Amino acid sequence: METKVKTIADKEPTIEWCQDFVGGTVAMITLMDGSQLLVNEDGTALKLPHNDKASQIAGQYLVGNALVLRGDARLT
Repeated sequence: METKVKTIADKEPTIEWCQDFVGGTVAMITLMDGSQLLVNEDGTALKLPHNDKASQIAGQYLVGNALVLRGDARLT
């Protein structure tokens, strides 16, 4: 299974949409630039595949699909 990284900057997505994209409960990582990176909280336990691009963005090992929220898309 190929992992994805999607970036949204124009409007805040619903939490349901975010959960659907990452495939479960959302865990949030705040990046150095203030952006938010969302991943599946249970991704490691579910043995989701490594996401190289998301790992590079966050500076840590991440698995599964990831969603980057910038600007007006950041969750409040």
